[in-house]
Amino acid sequence: MAKAFIKHNFSAVAQDVICVWYENGAPLAEVGREVIEAPHTEGSLTVTDLNPVMHSFKFYQSSNGTTLETLLVSLDIDAAISNEAFVELYEFEVGDGQEVGDGNPAHLSPVQGDTEYLNDNLADGDITRYEVVQRGYGPLSWRNEIEEIETGGFRFTNDFIFNENDRYFITVYKLVTSSAGNTVTTQAQFTDVAVLSENIEFGSALYNKLLIADWAGRVGVIDIPDLSSIPNNTALHLNAHQGAQWYVTLHMVESGDTIFFNGVEVDEIHLGRGEEIRIVFKNGAAYVVSYSGDAKRRGEVIMSDKVLLNSFLANGTEYNTGDLPGLMEALSTEQIVTYAAWDAFQDVVIGEITKRYYLNRGKFAVDNVAGKVKLPDYRGQSFRILKSFDGTTDATRLSQGSGSLQAQEIISHKHGEVPKKRNDVDRGNGSSLFSTDENGSTAATGGTEQRVDNVGKYAIVLI
Repeated sequence: MAKAFIKHNFSAVAQDVICVWYENGAPLAEVGREVIEAPHTEGSLTVTDLNPVMHSFKFYQSSNGTTLETLLVSLDIDAAISNEAFVELYEFEVGDGQEVGDGNPAHLSPVQGDTEYLNDNLADGDITRYEVVQRGYGPLSWRNEIEEIETGGFRFTNDFIFNENDRYFITVYKLVTSSAGNTVTTQAQFTDVAVLSENIEFGSALYNKLLIADWAGRVGVIDIPDLSSIPNNTALHLNAHQGAQWYVTLHMVESGDTIFFNGVEVDEIHLGRGEEIRIVFKNGAAYVVSYSGDAKRRGEVIMSDKVLLNSFLANGTEYNTGDLPGLMEALSTEQIVTYAAWDAFQDVVIGEITKRYYLNRGKFAVDNVAGKVKLPDYRGQSFRILKSFDGTTDATRLSQGSGSLQAQEIISHKHGEVPKKRNDVDRGNGSSLFSTDENGSTAATGGTEQRVDNVGKYAIVLI
């Protein structure tokens, strides 16, 4: 389990403060709470037994130590890393230049007509950001309403002034050194950026850096050594928004080392183009903290107006299996046939026409010996929903399961009886009396295929 560490200073708040925390994936399910009783001084809060995921911590003012009333502060903490946050609050009322309530007599509130609030505490180099809220009005915009004063504080950048009895609330967020582990970081912070263009092992030179994939080949590889050798709370953050690679593979080198990814325990994670992942290591284990991508949809064939990122046209093209590790891992046995089965066909008589059907070209052909794969060929096909997920559909299908083929058929029907064609002709124009053949059948009409009005789309394979 993981921990979160929060230092705080609510000396400007006269009432009790209640901290409540939630997992970001379930924002309505309270995980725990703690009451910070008034009067307040600088203190700290340590929360243990957390799942190693993102958490939201909310601090409320409370008049009775039980009821959640005014929300004072809300912050997110990644419990999977050794994170320590510092939250400090300042509150002042515009009036006669009284103390602002932080215990320092040099910090006075502004008076009617002032345009600046001065407080050298706000020039602290450890401050990552602070927010200014006018009670009854809302947060002030750094872009449009206020700007920072270098020596500490803020000023209005428009025609606003401080008005008597207006009340302001300042929330300060600081980065402080953590004593809980060997990683000092806050959410979305990195020690450096490293651009990777060659296969490499994830070692100390890459710990806690933003890793940028920039391979020229089809697949880049980052080897992850024995998990027990990686220091606790080390983070691996990789994005693949640039480079020519189709995948970056995170490969667990040590036999038995695994990681849960999308609900499955694996020893490799294949990151596609434009995807991003963050992994944290603790006590010989690895945890996926966040992932942005479509790995769960690999192997699907969908309709689209264009070829999307991480997709190919479903047109029967052949590729090397080694260039598509993410796709090959995602395919089910139902989707795969041999090359011979992919090329197998059956001639079907439809009325007076014989049509050739390739039975399995809606599936993936795989030759493991040659290391080759052919994509399905869906060109010119329409689609029909199958009956179940057990691979069975109906007896008239030429093949079964997803990507299976079924020949066209006309539903049984009759035409009215037509007299046989006579040899005599209509007097005066020489035309026959009936447009039928010798057997009394109506003349053939139509083209070479059956179809309805349609709109064209591309079939693409998500890789």
